[in-house]
Amino acid sequence: MKKRKILYGILLLLLLTACSQIKNAKENGLYVEKSGKITEAIVENFDEDYYSKEELKVNILSAIKTYNDEKKEDRISLKNLRLKDKKIRALLQYKSYKDYQNFNKVFLFAGEIKEAGKADIDLNVPVFSNEEEKTERILSDLKSEKSYKVLVIDRTMHVEVEGKILFAGKNVKIEDKKNAKAVYDKEMAEGSYSYIIYK
Repeated sequence: MKKRKILYGILLLLLLTACSQIKNAKENGLYVEKSGKITEAIVENFDEDYYSKEELKVNILSAIKTYNDEKKEDRISLKNLRLKDKKIRALLQYKSYKDYQNFNKVFLFAGEIKEAGKADIDLNVPVFSNEEEKTERILSDLKSEKSYKVLVIDRTMHVEVEGKILFAGKNVKIEDKKNAKAVYDKEMAEGSYSYIIYK
């Protein structure tokens, strides 16, 4: 019973918590493709004294199968699962941000800025350019840029985009042209999000 509870706990942690640098991620992260696909990198401590890699794999695949059966098509797939230095690293690919959101029971949006507005996401927020001298804009003013997309998330997460990061909200640390760290602060008001604008 204890073993089963621990195994369930690590599975739940993995699922709640991608392609390029994301394959060798040292922390949980998302890779966002221009096509809309999302790859999630999950990195967690792993103790084989209580459960095995194969047991974990079986449980992850079972959860994925349940979701795909409900959708009547393969929306999620396990791309990789490896154990090294007592850390488990898994790559899960989702056909859309909605699949990531529904499967993990968390908030995520990735798409055109105008579509974010239709999804009742607040666009009246300041964002800052990915330049040495930061330029401040209001996100809603960027709706006319058809090639611009926005990722909106409500948790701390490393994010990598296929294209180029152009702007980000104040609680996002831009690392380079493709990578950023969204930081969730418990003191933030409920419903507050991190914004990353890319193309």
